[in-house]
Amino acid sequence: MGGLLLCLAAAAQGQVTLAWNPTGGAVTNYTIFWGTNSGQYVFSAPVGTQTTLTVTGLTPATVYYFTVDAT
Repeated sequence: MGGLLLCLAAAAQGQVTLAWNPTGGAVTNYTIFWGTNSGQYVFSAPVGTQTTLTVTGLTPATVYYFTVDAT
């Protein structure tokens, strides 16, 4: 799953904006997965061909792990 892994703490506002470079292939959908344990992603958001996503509802001062999957 995913070619990119990000680890970060949620901002004080409980949200984070992610951005990534396109893969360069015939991508029809990116899906972002995240959770509080590396390799255990309990949340996901399909974003189509967009290369940004703002994730809200995060708990401040909590470390989150994110990965992007391209299909």
